[in-house]
Formats: sequence, C-alpha cells, structure tokens
Amino acid sequence: MNTVSPSPATEVRAVVHKREILSDNWGVLTKYTLSYRRIDGEWQDMTREIYDREHGAVVLPYNTERGTIVLTRQFLLSAFVTGHDDDLIEACAGPLDERDPEEAILKEAEEETGMTLGRVEKIGEFYMRLGSVTERLHFFVAPYTSTVDTVAGGGVRHEGEDIHVMETLLAEALDMTDHVFTIPADHMLPVDENVLPTGEVRSVAGTLFDFRMPRPLSEGIRTADPQIMRGREYDHCYRLAEARRDAPAFAVRVTDPISGRMLEVFTTEPGIQLHSGNVLSGRFRGDAGRTYRQTDGFCLEAQQFPDAPNWPEFPSCVVSPVTGLQAETIYRLGLAL
Repeated sequence: MNTVSPSPATEVRAVVHKREILSDNWGVLTKYTLSYRRIDGEWQDMTREIYDREHGAVVLPYNTERGTIVLTRQFLLSAFVTGHDDDLIEACAGPLDERDPEEAILKEAEEETGMTLGRVEKIGEFYMRLGSVTERLHFFVAPYTSTVDTVAGGGVRHEGEDIHVMETLLAEALDMTDHVFTIPADHMLPVDENVLPTGEVRSVAGTLFDFRMPRPLSEGIRTADPQIMRGREYDHCYRLAEARRDAPAFAVRVTDPISGRMLEVFTTEPGIQLHSGNVLSGRFRGDAGRTYRQTDGFCLEAQQFPDAPNWPEFPSCVVSPVTGLQAETIYRLGLAL
C-alpha cells in the first residue's frame, strides 16, 4: 500500500504513471499503471487493461398498433468461443464511425434490417462494460408502420455480417429474458439414457448444474453437456437433504430480472426436480392463444429421489401404514426488491 498523499489543494482520484499499448487493431488495448485514492484516503498502486473502442448506437423499432418490435439475430464470435453455439438475438446496433449518433443509427438500421426509419427518439446513453471497455452506446427507439422483410436478411457481406431480421410481439420478446435460478444444493443426481438416476450423487461444483449462486437458466440449457443431452433439457433431481426434514426449508428461488417477479419454494422433501421446458414443441397453446415453445416454461417438483426403490443408498420412499406420509411444500410468489 502506497501512503503518498496527493496535493492538499486538489481531490485527485487517480494518477496514471504509465500507458503501454498492447494491441492497436479494431480497438486499442492499453495497459495502465496507476495510483488510486481509496475512499479512506490511502493510495493504492495497481495495473489495469482497458479496451478503447468507438462509441456506438442502438435502436429498437416498434409498432404500437401491432404490438411488435424488430430485432436481429446473428452469429457472434465472442459468444461462440465461450460455448454458445446459437445465434444471439439483439437490437440493431453499430459504431458511430465519427457520425452523429442519430445519423449513424438510421444508416445502421437500413443496413441491418432494410428499414428506413423516419424518426428516432433518444432514451439515453449507457456504458456497456465499465470494468474494462470504454464503449458508450446511444439508445434510441423508433416507430415503424411498414412491412418487415424477415426473409432477405441484412448486414454488409464484406464485413462478415449475416443478419436475420426478426419481427416479434413485444410480450414474447420480454419472455425471452431469462429466469435467474438459485438452488442451495451441493449435489444432483445424474441420469442414464432413459433419464433415470444412475445411483450416483454428484457434486455440482464447477458444472452447469451449480445454481448455489444466482445464475440464468439459459447458460446451460442448450449446451452439449452429456447430462443435458440425455434429457434434451435440465430434467434432474437436486439433493437438498439426506432425508425428509421436519419443517419446510428453502429449496429454490426464481426471479424475472425484467418484472421483478419471484417464486420461492420451501419443502420438507429431500429433493427438488428441475424441468427446464425444452420438450415444449410449439404445439400447445395457452388460454390467451399463445404458442409455447422450448424454454417458455419450467417445472419444480419437490419430492423423494426418483427411482429410490432401486437404489438402497437413496433416502427410503417406503410409506408405513402405521406412520403414514406427511410432507409440506410451500410455493411463495412475490417481488424481488
């Protein structure tokens, strides 16, 4: 810890001692050596790498009469190299290229979606990844009334863009936002090719099944993990306890990051089965006429371990006519504050 104080006449937060350019290509990656004044007034020496890239703009076209918005879907290398094979769905966006933000986003919308937007409304400016990237995005919304061509595709071919245009209901787009799960279980039950427990009780540490800290369900739902592949989804039992408990204990929390809606489950049962809904094929329609597709729903079942009679090491599920069966599960709905 460096205790050298700044000039008393100023309130300097940081002093940069050295800048070293590590890469200068699409953006500039710079290594900084600096001293930072902490809240308690002491100075701390540190090094940081900052990726300096051009600011950008993003627009969300909307149609209030149809209740629709326009999004794009495309391959992104940054997602691919971290294990996400699917295209990413996002709003139309692009760099400013030294243009006015409004001018830039009108041009970008035409290139990516084929749409000519007559009027855009700015809703704010936001830094995207403050920890290491300087990029700031200008956010716009824009009404549209024209028919959207979702077949031709968009993007500039020589720049490697291969963009699919999506027109979707706003309600369905909001449902694409992922639920965040918390399951305080250190172990889960792997399954065989028939989606039945193998008898093993496996640690979740370092796997796609670790929800001990809040984590979006989508991070593992379409991966090539052998356990996910066997059931085409999460269809696994989590071990909450070694036996049925006397009083309900916390088992699961699910939150919707957009609305703040929250579901909590408390149970006396030793296991909780998680179904992630990949088996929904689009053939089922709800009361409002909406079609339900993969991952549009999930199921949480408090229970004894599946196939327990065939695995003596599992908690017994035998019910005695003398003692009977008594279990309690509480599903609590609320808002995450």
